[in-house]
Amino acid sequence: MSEQPIMWVGRQPGQKKKAPDPETDEQLAAELTALCEGSGLVVQQFLVAHGNYGSWLVKLIGPEGSQRLLWDGKQRQLKLETEVSANNWEEKVCEEPAATDRDALVTCAKKIFSASDA
Repeated sequence: MSEQPIMWVGRQPGQKKKAPDPETDEQLAAELTALCEGSGLVVQQFLVAHGNYGSWLVKLIGPEGSQRLLWDGKQRQLKLETEVSANNWEEKVCEEPAATDRDALVTCAKKIFSASDA
């Protein structure tokens, strides 16, 4: 597994959610990196936003160019998107995981990569 940079973006002032847990983020990043690399993608960066919704994204390079695996915590959707032009993304696959814990998100990502290969 390659060493990808992980970037954490802090919480909003006055937010009452519990403090971020970098160890959990690192476990998720490691599992998603292995999954992405197993699907033939190169992980460029893993970005975690510890805002109100806990969104994150994994920046990828694949046969179709720049891609990203995006967890939209507000909409509770996991998406695989492809860049069609500078900062213009096209949704390739979108799934709603059964839960929002690490295992459910990794399971959902596996489903997304299986669907994107079809």
